[in-house]
Amino acid sequence: ADTPFGERARFFLLAIALCHTCVPEIDKETGEVFYQAASPDEFALVTAAKELGYVVVDKSMSSISLLINNESIIGLDTTNKGAATNVTYQILNVIEFSSKRKRMSVVYRLPDGRICLFCKGADSIVLERLRNPRKFRHKEKGLMGSDKEKLHLQESGYPIDIVDDQSGIFNQETSHDHSHERSYSVKSERSVIDLFPIRNEAWEYSETLFHIQEFATEGLRTLLYAHRFLDEAEYHEWNKLFQEASTAVVDRQRKLEHVAEMIERDLEITGATAIEDKLQDGVPEAIDKLRRAGIKVWMLTGDKRETAINIGYSCSLIKNFSETLIIDSTVPDLNSMLKRALKHVGNGKAKHIVAVVDGATLIVIERDAELMEKFVSLGILCDAVICCRVSPAQKALVVKSIRERLKATVTLAIGDGANDIAMIQEAHVGIGITGREGMQAARSSDYSIAQFRFLTSLLFVHGRWSYIRVSKFVLGTFYKCICFYLTQGIFQFFTGFSGTSLYEAWTLSLYNTLFSSLPVIVVGIFEKDLKRRTLIGVPELYQTGQRNEAFNLKLFLLWMGMGLYHAMVIVLVPAFLHGIFFSEELNDSGTPQLFDFGLVSYTSVVFIVTSKIAYLECHNWTLLTHVTSFLTLCGWFLWQTVYSFVYPVGGNALYDVRGSFQHQGKESIFWLSTLLTVSLAMIPNIILKAVKSVISPTDVDEYQEIEKDAERLQKIIEEGDANKEESDEEFDSEIGVGSRKDSGGKRSEKKKDKFDYSEQDVIMSNVNCGETVTLSTDDKPRYQLKDIQLPYHEENSSSASLMFHHG
Repeated sequence: ADTPFGERARFFLLAIALCHTCVPEIDKETGEVFYQAASPDEFALVTAAKELGYVVVDKSMSSISLLINNESIIGLDTTNKGAATNVTYQILNVIEFSSKRKRMSVVYRLPDGRICLFCKGADSIVLERLRNPRKFRHKEKGLMGSDKEKLHLQESGYPIDIVDDQSGIFNQETSHDHSHERSYSVKSERSVIDLFPIRNEAWEYSETLFHIQEFATEGLRTLLYAHRFLDEAEYHEWNKLFQEASTAVVDRQRKLEHVAEMIERDLEITGATAIEDKLQDGVPEAIDKLRRAGIKVWMLTGDKRETAINIGYSCSLIKNFSETLIIDSTVPDLNSMLKRALKHVGNGKAKHIVAVVDGATLIVIERDAELMEKFVSLGILCDAVICCRVSPAQKALVVKSIRERLKATVTLAIGDGANDIAMIQEAHVGIGITGREGMQAARSSDYSIAQFRFLTSLLFVHGRWSYIRVSKFVLGTFYKCICFYLTQGIFQFFTGFSGTSLYEAWTLSLYNTLFSSLPVIVVGIFEKDLKRRTLIGVPELYQTGQRNEAFNLKLFLLWMGMGLYHAMVIVLVPAFLHGIFFSEELNDSGTPQLFDFGLVSYTSVVFIVTSKIAYLECHNWTLLTHVTSFLTLCGWFLWQTVYSFVYPVGGNALYDVRGSFQHQGKESIFWLSTLLTVSLAMIPNIILKAVKSVISPTDVDEYQEIEKDAERLQKIIEEGDANKEESDEEFDSEIGVGSRKDSGGKRSEKKKDKFDYSEQDVIMSNVNCGETVTLSTDDKPRYQLKDIQLPYHEENSSSASLMFHHG
């Protein structure tokens, strides 16, 4: 309608269509306009303006063209194609968005010659730059009374001209210069009387704040638009400073920010927008699995507190029965509040506690080492932490604080936007999500995934498999070296420590290269102690790595002890048998033929090491396992066959290599000695493993047995999910919390009871994991973990960032 409110609504749409960095592109075949945007938020806003009749059709460095379809009296609901006009706006300056500024501004010269600054950003930032907002709040109560009086007169049938401000509120209360503003006179017969006191800035201010709060409570991401008309002289004076700052070689960014502060002031509210911050598919389920795996989640977001809390509910970080600590810097004594919060959380009476802190409070906390120590201690004790309205630097600070406090932990950060890069790089392990936020986070990370729900596969499956593989590879590598090279040391007892080698030099040097490398390589690459289905369905198995069950000092010493035992058997058994079967040789020369004796020991080593690593300690027997084991054993015999022919005659008096293997291979004593040596070495190992799996089975042993029955495994997985839901529901009923329904990310029937830490210290309300996580809801969930097991190095919706650590 052609009213002051209609004029302001159209001006608001114009601001949305102008204040952005999107680039329009036109499909040559269909003529449809679509946009390339660095941010999904900007894309959504410009698309919304397009749907409402303000279409950005062209943009260059110096101008932007709009096709405006709704300038008719029909109003905003219906576009008038016949009245569409193409309008060009001159771009004078662009002050880009930064995570520090949390806003962007564009200076335009409008078609009528006026100069206007459009600014959009976080409401907390833009509100500070409005003209005299405190005055509006002070006058709000009286102004609303006058508005109600006017509405009453209008309903009674009295004609009202909104322009004629009889109360004098507009003219007297706001003494600002409005020479650049349009006249909102309504004189047309088709005009409609505007019931909104749109010229009442105090009313406008309070209503905008109310709507922003309402949007945030519903879980929407809010932006506030503001504008300011500039005089020619004022603009030219400022533009000189801006050009100097833009071309500065030193401290250019700081100078640009300083110049921007000079003009981004005395703004007027244009309007507020809200965008639904939708989670990706599978995020709540993924976070529930992370909690079951003993992982705590810290959520770091740039959104408002209400939005962050709502997202916490949406992603299952906060439960119906959760107890929330609101940490606010506005309390009289923040130090005392943290002390009381620590005492309350430390007594263990509350089942699930979530701490919520905003960026302003973090600024106060980070300036005081004692406050930071207490805050980190409180966060570690809580089941989850939500940090809202935080900057990228503050995200990195939180990660750094956890790393410094929990030195034995490994942190992981996951994010999808450029504002997550600092956090991702500060954590031990960084994961980037590719998608609508661009590739900045993915390029700065150690690992990249397409969606957040894939984190469960990365950690529980590939991470755990990698941990098991690396552990067995390290243990196997040390074992095979101990088993082989200790035979040389034991043999020295028979040579008077003369340094005589049990093996021929070339054969000795090829052990690690040809005759023992394949088994450990296959285990290190392809081992799978449990199936993927089991690991995803039972996240608790991830705690194998948290408890260091696959690699620890006790297990390492056990492997080394077994290597020592095998080395002793490999030397002593052939020596004993050689003394029995070759007593005549010993009586004649006093010593056995060295190469023949070493050949039995070496052959036994190859069989024992291959059998233990590839079969006894490997659960995943595949065709590749059998092929590589066969190649290792056959490679040994092939080497001996070829080497016995090519070895030079009389090459070394100590080792009678030429023709020796063919002669030994025909003797049953050689094969009997090898078989007996391998059996005496492996049988105790097999018995020990079997007895241990029966008497004291590990979780892995039990689930390996369960995997043989697919129906039983499925039943256990379903019971695990059902038990989690039942425990949540039981706790809900215990504390009297009603069910909360999810409708498009919104939450209802929230718990009302609160816990008060004397006056304003800490408010406990119902607003929600062991390793610690950090979520950042700038568009999608992002995360960070401790004691992570990771492998050696579709489209996203909104973003958030998480970080995990285990306690």
